[in-house]
Amino acid sequence: MFISHTVARFLEDRDVDYDVKTHDKTFTAQSTAEVAHVPGDALAKGVVLKSGEEFWMAVVPATHEVDETSLASMLGVEGIELAEEEELPYIFRDCELGAIPPLGHAYGIETIVDSALLGQQELWFEAGSHEHLVHLRANDFRRLMAGCPRAPISHHI
Repeated sequence: MFISHTVARFLEDRDVDYDVKTHDKTFTAQSTAEVAHVPGDALAKGVVLKSGEEFWMAVVPATHEVDETSLASMLGVEGIELAEEEELPYIFRDCELGAIPPLGHAYGIETIVDSALLGQQELWFEAGSHEHLVHLRANDFRRLMAGCPRAPISHHI
């Protein structure tokens, strides 16, 4: 069982009860939800974006994609784009490439949460590997995201 050290420490420092679910190796959030038998709307994925040299993380359901225009407007930047994959290992040093936990603020990145996640009873998210998910109560997730802006920043795929 794998969970990144940063994520484990972040959850433990905030006294969050969680468990880790193992699943077959996947490389997309939607396939992870399918293989792990969890609702796609309750699987939170972190999408790293940037404008110039500044990074942000948008946390959205696996069944959604980020509305970059709405997010750029909310952040007050002219344009925003997906971060390049080769930039991510420098930020998420204890995670497998492409298995980024949606806890950007644990890694020093401003994090914005899609309001579509707030109605769930429980949530899952990448633990830092392609074969493990963190599972926790939605109330704990909302507590972890306290202080992060919340807005409708995505739309259903």
